[in-house]
Amino acid sequence: MVSEILQEDAEIPVPLEEFRYVRDVYQMFLPWPKHLILTTEGPLAQPPSRRDRQRESLDAFSTKPWCTGR
Repeated sequence: MVSEILQEDAEIPVPLEEFRYVRDVYQMFLPWPKHLILTTEGPLAQPPSRRDRQRESLDAFSTKPWCTGR
């Protein structure tokens, strides 16, 4: 849940149809990348490396069949 706003005019990282800015989603639950979540100890996670991002996009084009036809 978005519980504190540091920059109202910042765009949310996962845009939704009717919401675009942080000010629009205060007190709402929505998807948020872990590396962009700030805690009192710092970021919740490290940003994904370039290699990780490339691996994720390659996984989307996997040659594994999603279904079989008869």
